[in-house]
Amino acid sequence: VFYLLRNHDLATTTIYYQFAKEIASACTAALCENFRILKENGMNKIAVRISMDVD
Repeated sequence: VFYLLRNHDLATTTIYYQFAKEIASACTAALCENFRILKENGMNKIAVRISMDVD
């Protein structure tokens, strides 16, 4: 998923952090049904990292 930031206005910074939080929540929700399978396959630690920084 790519999200291109069009401006870096400080007034909209809160919106971008909220957007990142919602993406992380959606990823976690998508994985919820598979946590048992992932754990059975030895994946005990899972992390979701969302960055709004330009690469």
